[in-house]
Amino acid sequence: MAKGVGLDAGEYEIKVVELDGSYKKPRLAKVSVDRVSQPSSLSADDPEHAAREAESALQALKGANIARDNVILGFPCREAVLRTLDVPFKGEDQIRKVIKFEVEDSIHSHSVDDMVVDFHTLEEMETETRVMVAAVPKHPLRVTLDELEALGIDPEIVDLDTMALYRVAEWAGCFDTAGGDAEGDDDAGETLPATKDGRARIVMDVGGRSTRVLAVIDGQIVDMRALRVGVDGIADEVAAAKGVSLPAAREAVFSVFESGQSYEFKTGDSADPDGEDGEERESGGLVAASSGNAVSTTEISSAATELLRRIHRELMRFVASMQSIEGIDAVYVTGGGAFLPGLDEVIGDVFGCKPQPLAILDKLTHNLDPDEVDWIEPRIAVAIGLALGPMGGIQSMQFRREELAFQRGFDRIKFPLAIACMFAVFLLAIVGLRQMYRVDALAEEYGKTYQIKRTEGSGRAKGSLKAEFHGYTALLINEKAGKYSAFEYLDRKQYRQLLEKVAEADTFDRLRVVHKYMQKLVKDQREETGIYEDLQLPSGFEALARFCQVIANVEQELGSFVVMTLDLAANRKLRTLSFKIAVRGEGYRGRLAKLTSALEAEFEDPGSPFGEFAPAGRGEDPYQGEVLGVIKEFKIVLKEVRR
Repeated sequence: MAKGVGLDAGEYEIKVVELDGSYKKPRLAKVSVDRVSQPSSLSADDPEHAAREAESALQALKGANIARDNVILGFPCREAVLRTLDVPFKGEDQIRKVIKFEVEDSIHSHSVDDMVVDFHTLEEMETETRVMVAAVPKHPLRVTLDELEALGIDPEIVDLDTMALYRVAEWAGCFDTAGGDAEGDDDAGETLPATKDGRARIVMDVGGRSTRVLAVIDGQIVDMRALRVGVDGIADEVAAAKGVSLPAAREAVFSVFESGQSYEFKTGDSADPDGEDGEERESGGLVAASSGNAVSTTEISSAATELLRRIHRELMRFVASMQSIEGIDAVYVTGGGAFLPGLDEVIGDVFGCKPQPLAILDKLTHNLDPDEVDWIEPRIAVAIGLALGPMGGIQSMQFRREELAFQRGFDRIKFPLAIACMFAVFLLAIVGLRQMYRVDALAEEYGKTYQIKRTEGSGRAKGSLKAEFHGYTALLINEKAGKYSAFEYLDRKQYRQLLEKVAEADTFDRLRVVHKYMQKLVKDQREETGIYEDLQLPSGFEALARFCQVIANVEQELGSFVVMTLDLAANRKLRTLSFKIAVRGEGYRGRLAKLTSALEAEFEDPGSPFGEFAPAGRGEDPYQGEVLGVIKEFKIVLKEVRR
């Protein structure tokens, strides 16, 4: 299901709508109309004004529980430069490549490099295309987008508000060739004639500070404008005359028009003395409002008459600029200022036909009550047109281009990610190269082949293998390796077999092949001779452990004793274990005899590391005292390996 969120950020009100469904049958899911707090400036590139609009937009979205995805922002046409051009190209892609250069000579107020340019195709001819070009200054657009993005609102599309008005009018059937609305009747019950060649339909949106107006012939737009005049002109005069703030003046104007009675200002309605509205003027009589300061219906009517005179003048200029129009069939009016009394008469006088309201909500599925419809419908036409953009109909303009282009989460990180991936690949290549060199070095250390060849044999005889290796394998295999080489201990046939196996094996398996071959050779020799030698040499730790075990076995029988010295000579030609033990008390000789017997029993154990007593290995050193005793030295020869 398609979904679109239209955001129309006006000077006085923020209009937000969420549509879902399809272009032909959309549903108004959510809607919000909130006021904008009065900024110190209405300039589009003023950060304070943009910040207040952004805050109001955020509150409108939150208030209606509208998600911040799929947002389409309407940019004011009054800030854009519009031109109609004939370009010598056909096809949207071709035109888009050159449109900025084509329009450069037609724009004198700005440098085209400081603007974002888009276009709407009006007519395709044989060799060229007529387009309506809209150029938007980058700075005010960037200010608006930055303030919105700071609050988590990132519009995917920025469209021109007049294009949104054109889209919603087309969707509502205002340009049907059968005339008027779906039944062909206007408000007075008068049937609208079918559109004829050269006759136009007019759509107007009367706002606070500007009036958006466009002319359409046969469903194709021929001109659009943003007239810098709106209903806030009345509030401006009231604010200046009564010394009140612009929001208070607006409230007074609405109240007088609605009730037909005078409006009395409160003390808190006075202009802020620190703000722009509070600056004193030499003329105009801007003073602080006091209790009882009121504005009458006559004053409001006078200001409204002056405003209608200005609107009449601007609309006449608009009509005069459209020389190709032969007449006007219908005028559709919408906007928050459409309530202005006398506006219908002005429009009828300018265009020659009675205006009718732009009906929208009766073509939408919604759950609004009648009172809400009457108040909301005139205000949300542009927002509805923006939200319809992603669903179909007239193609949106898109001013999020160049450095202002919309980027999704991945798009924002894809360039840094690409750089990171490039560095990762580069690092991986370096690590891989380093590992390759390490593997090569290890292969040479283990036994990489140095050279291998076979001599040619005669007849059926195979040529003999000649091979030399690096590293450890070289020490065990190469013929000139010396006494450690298998060449010294194997006959020619055995050596050739071993050489064949080693040469065929993987580099890191060659030592295992040599070990396995020699083990098999030893096993075969043992089975052949019946001689199985114990080739394991008892360790010094084993000798010490066995000594401690012997002492522990006779500890109770030794009584009072001290091992005075213990010396293990395991790295000499005659491997010995020497120790001195002191025994005191009665029967010390008998107790020593038990230790001697225990050691002699160890000599008989085949698994013991002790072999025998060394010559002169049992000396005594008796000593005198109150308690008799003796210091005796034992020296034991450790077993050797038989070779």
